[in-house]
Formats: sequence, C-alpha cells, structure tokens
Amino acid sequence: MILLSLVTTLLISGLGAEPSPGEHRANVPITVEDNTWLLHVPPSHKGPVELHFVDKPASVAERATGKTLPFTHDAGTATIEPPAVLSADDTVIAVSWKNERWDKDMQAFAERDRQQPPKQGGLLFVGSSTIRIWNLDECFPGLNALNRGFGGSQYADAVYHFARVILPYRPATMVVYDGDNDIAGGKSPEWVFADFETLMRRTRFNLPETRIIILSIKPSIARWPLWDKIKQTNAMMEEYTRKQDKMFFVDMTATLLGPDGKPRADLLQKDGLHLNAQGYGLCSALLKPLLQGAGG
Repeated sequence: MILLSLVTTLLISGLGAEPSPGEHRANVPITVEDNTWLLHVPPSHKGPVELHFVDKPASVAERATGKTLPFTHDAGTATIEPPAVLSADDTVIAVSWKNERWDKDMQAFAERDRQQPPKQGGLLFVGSSTIRIWNLDECFPGLNALNRGFGGSQYADAVYHFARVILPYRPATMVVYDGDNDIAGGKSPEWVFADFETLMRRTRFNLPETRIIILSIKPSIARWPLWDKIKQTNAMMEEYTRKQDKMFFVDMTATLLGPDGKPRADLLQKDGLHLNAQGYGLCSALLKPLLQGAGG
C-alpha cells in the first residue's frame, strides 16, 4: 500500500528522464523530467526553437548556466531564442510550466490516501467532471474502482499531475475521460490530441503493463456547437488507440445521440452538459465488458 502524502516528492523526483511527449511538439529533440521539457539543441541548429501546442511556459533557461532565455508565446506556440553560441554538444534548454489550479484537489486526494490507503494494481478512473461525479460503486459494484477525477480539468492537467493522480496507484486498468474542457477552452483538435498523446506516452513509459481505456468525448447540448471539433478529436484518439497494445477506445457517441442525431436531453442533467444517472447507466454498460476482472 502507498501513502501518497508521504511519497509524492519521491515519486516526482523518481520519474527521471522520459521520452519525447511527441516528436511534432518541437523542431528539436525533447526529453522530459517531471514537468520540465529538456530541449536538445544541436550545434548545427539555426534560428529559434519552437514548441507547438503548449501553454505559456513559466520559465525558459539554459540548463547548464541557468541563464533565462527570451521567448514569445502566441496561439499555443512558444518561440525561444537559443544562446548566441551553441555548445559543441547539444545545448539543453529547460522549459517548465506551473499549474497551481488543482492544488486543493491534489491535497484532498493525498488526505484520502492517508486516511484509507488504496492498494496498487487496481482499477483507476481519472479525468474531468464526467469522471468526478461518476458513482463508481453503484455503476461497477465489487470492482473497488478508485475515482481521481477533478472537475474542469484537461488532458494537460492529467499530464502535469501524473505523479499525483496516476503513478502512485500503478493501476492494472485505467479509464480516462478528458477533452471536453480542452475544446471548450479554445484548443484545436490537434492541440487536444497532442496533450492526449503526451499522457499516453507518459503512462506507457512508466506503467507499461497498465491497460488503458479511453472514453470518447461525449456529445452534449451545452457544447453541441463544438461537435465538429469534438468528432475530429475523437477520430484522432481512436486511430491512435487502435495501434497500441493494451489500449482501448470506447465510443459513447451512438449511445448518447437520439434518432435525430442530436444529444439526448433525457441522458443529461439540467445544465445540458453533465450526464445524469440514466446517462451514466448506459455508458457504464459500454464499459463493463472491458472491466471483467479489473477490480481488486
């Protein structure tokens, strides 16, 4: 058993160097240490270094000297001016982000783990409010599913808090739902997919045996004007998932749309966004065949 409140720091520092979050994310090679991207700029590189599909960094500095480097950020692209003189080996630029929005949620999770330590190797649900308000004990009795949803979150938040909401539990099976808030927040399907891929790469690198179940971004009345973008994102995630081992994509679309091709109001709460009990019941039925033996 694991006490998250006692080992979070050790887990974070123990992540070590990870592979690239996606080769398309920059015009130089990237490795990752926790939430710092290490940009490896070869001596032959010319011009600025560009990062794509990223939020504005909190800090950008030459790793060897700690010298802050100038950068601009616009529409998800960070443009960095590397040192005037590059080293004979790769010049490493450290780019970091700061995300304090979910600190209270992370502290609450740590306190729950302190009071009732969950065992490793079980069934984990993680993601935004669709996960957070899911009554897992009622929908999946006997599976002892652990809920680590934090409402309003995006794929990038799951990446940032990976060492707090995923890694400590080392789940045998993980169910993920995000993307809703990403699109609503103005991210393009390509940007959402980039964050999704980063989470998948990070999970697979650190938890190679974990079965990963991705839930499609659901159709809803409140976000129906965004449906075309949501469909594009779902298609990219499904295609990616199909090519991976121990990874599954569950498309909830047909279940949540009516004969008129629009979201069923009877499956949503009054806000037209979140699922009600009937909606969760139908979506749970889609999941159950993949969760046989997943509890513990």
